[in-house]
Amino acid sequence: MTISVDIIIKRLDELEITPSVRNGELFLKAKKGSITEKCKQVVAENKEAIIAHLTKPVSNEEFASRVARIFPRGCAISFDPPGYTLEQRVSDLELEAKERYSRHEAKGPRITPEEWAKAEQVQYRRVEEYMEKWRSNGRPVPESYMGDDGFMFVTKP
Repeated sequence: MTISVDIIIKRLDELEITPSVRNGELFLKAKKGSITEKCKQVVAENKEAIIAHLTKPVSNEEFASRVARIFPRGCAISFDPPGYTLEQRVSDLELEAKERYSRHEAKGPRITPEEWAKAEQVQYRRVEEYMEKWRSNGRPVPESYMGDDGFMFVTKP
């Protein structure tokens, strides 16, 4: 009895059995116990047709729909023109990065060196205030530093 490959694939999909082809061999991925003896028999009888169906060239739209089933939350799919090489892709990405960088440079820096120095001073004052008032309960906090040999030195106030 011959069954249409489309019907077999549809039934496998309903049973959450995923067929795949690796190195010309047919593999079925499924939950334990979901592949019945009848399923094994039907797949064995139609193995060549299933492999031919799974390895036939597909359109870009069909490929995109297959990928969309694998990634249900969505993903971006783009198709390169025939003959587009990896070297061309790398050069296109480098050009795109240079354009992004030049647009960023055209905007100018977000903060001037003077503003940066002023912000640093404010932060230093905040740290000093914290050390004096909160961390030490008003007692002077000794300064410490790491020596070349890795030992910590504490200078008493």
